[in-house]
Amino acid sequence: MIVASGNHEFCWSWRRHWWWRRCRRGYFYYYCAAFGGHDPESPPEVREAHRLRTLLNEKIYLRRLFNLTLREIFYRDCDAESAGEPGAAGRRAAARFEREFQAMLLDMYGSDHARPRLIELLKPGGSASELAARLRARIAAVGAALENGDWPELVAMSPERRRWMESPLFVQIGELRCAAAPLLAFTAPGGELRIIEGCGASHPEGEFAALLHKFHAFNVWRRPPERVRTFTLDLGSGRLTGHGDALDVSAGLRKITADCAEMTALIRSDGTVDEQDFACSDGAGCADCRFRSICRR
Repeated sequence: MIVASGNHEFCWSWRRHWWWRRCRRGYFYYYCAAFGGHDPESPPEVREAHRLRTLLNEKIYLRRLFNLTLREIFYRDCDAESAGEPGAAGRRAAARFEREFQAMLLDMYGSDHARPRLIELLKPGGSASELAARLRARIAAVGAALENGDWPELVAMSPERRRWMESPLFVQIGELRCAAAPLLAFTAPGGELRIIEGCGASHPEGEFAALLHKFHAFNVWRRPPERVRTFTLDLGSGRLTGHGDALDVSAGLRKITADCAEMTALIRSDGTVDEQDFACSDGAGCADCRFRSICRR
């Protein structure tokens, strides 16, 4: 499969980095072959790659579910009395899940790619009722963790301290275009800007997010880097973890620059990228790969 590389603007992100390190062939399917597949009139192979790209496993679905729910409460409903009620985050997430899960069952194979779809529903022998029960239990556990963690303090914050940030957030660093996925941002009592990257982000993801947050805050608000702090919200404990306190900005930029150089080096002289130029992994992750059905390994 050969596709044009110039159809969309290149943008570094932690997810792109993760795919690149995990499997180059998977990277090709995710970022190149699937481009434009949201259009029902796109070629069948592009449409199928896009369908597979948008599938979510349970972990990623839960991150998405609580990202949407907490952002909605923190920003849209910050003046509503119900937003700060005990258990509100868990109840809203549970209600959203029930709506989305029913939509998944009605559109199991994804004619509408904008809707979330769980990859577990498509596995042979899987039970939709067991999957739903498992997710309900996990949602309830996360809701309880949030209530016993740092969320009540965040949601009780006055509206004037809350700082709106787009998500995804595109950050320009010289010639590099990068993306982060902030959950929310606010100003601490001492004036420090604090940004929480998406729910459940890993430690390395949080470290790279800290780098991008500092550049964004300086580019947009002229905030000095030492006045910007990054956190991640752990869905298991409901607690915030700080990142980037000992950040080596130069080392981080070198890693991103090296990533981008490797990725763009596979663009051919005619502006196309070819599936065969993207090597498969050693096979360790093939059994669980979402693109297994279309991979020409």
